[in-house]
Amino acid sequence: MDFPLFLRPDQVSELDFEFVPEALKAHLTRLLRRGMGESEGDPIFWQNNIINRARTVALLPPYVLTADDLGMYEPIEYGWHKSEFEACIRRLDTAEVIELLAELAEDDILSLPDANELLDTANTSVRLQREDERVIVEVLPLSDLEEATESVAHPNIRVLIARMVRAEREGDPAGVLHASASVIEALAKEVIAIPSVQDQTLASFFERYRKESSLPSPVLEYLLELYKRRNVEPLAGHGKLDAPTINSAEATVMAAMTKAFVLIEKRLLSQRPANG
Repeated sequence: MDFPLFLRPDQVSELDFEFVPEALKAHLTRLLRRGMGESEGDPIFWQNNIINRARTVALLPPYVLTADDLGMYEPIEYGWHKSEFEACIRRLDTAEVIELLAELAEDDILSLPDANELLDTANTSVRLQREDERVIVEVLPLSDLEEATESVAHPNIRVLIARMVRAEREGDPAGVLHASASVIEALAKEVIAIPSVQDQTLASFFERYRKESSLPSPVLEYLLELYKRRNVEPLAGHGKLDAPTINSAEATVMAAMTKAFVLIEKRLLSQRPANG
C-alpha cells in the first residue's frame, strides 16, 4: 500500500507478516449487513457505500449507482450489489482491512469497540484509538505482542517470524528450524481458514493445504520436509541429547525461504477470487 490514510508507511512494513483471518473479514461483513438493516432508505444505498469504500481501499474503480428515468433500479443492480457486498471485504489484504476498519470507525459506521474486539479476537497486532475526531492505528510492538500471545495456541505469524529471526541472530540453527516449522503450520491454517484444522498438526491436514495453496508443488514438498525435520532434529522439537545436525548456513537459507513463502502466500491469497 503506497498511500495509506490511517497507517504510517513503517506500520505497513511491520504488517508484512501479519494475516487477517478470513473469519474476521466474514464477521465484519455480517456486522455491516446488520447495519444495512438498520439504515434508512433503500438498502442498495448502504451496500453501494460500503462496496465503494472497500473498492477504493483496494484501488479498484468505484461502482456508480445509476437509476432509470423513474428513479428506480433494475433487479440486476440489486443482485450485483448483494453479491459484491459479500465479496468486497474478503478480497482485501491485511493493510487494506485495517485501513477500512479505521475508516468505518472514524465515520461511526462501525463502533470503535466493535472494531477493536474483532482485532483482538483475531489475535492481530493492531488496535484502534480515537484522538479528537480522528482514529489512530496502533501496531503493537513485538515485545507486547509476544506477551499477549504467550497463552495462545497459535501465535500471530509476525511473532513466530520474530522468534525465527532472533534464533538466527543468536546462532541457534535448531531454534530457527523450530520457529520456521511453526510459521509454516500457522501459514497453512491461515490459508485453509476453517476451524476444524486449528488444533491439528500440519501433517494431518497437509493434503488439504496442498489443494488450497497456490504455491508450486516443489515448494509445498520443501515446506512439508522442513516441518517433518523439526520433529526429528535434536533441540528443534524435542529434548534429544544428540547434537543438532542443522548448521548456520542451512538455517540462514531456511529463514529467508520461510519469510519469502509467507509473503508469496499472502499475496496469492489477496489475489484469490472472493467466490473461489
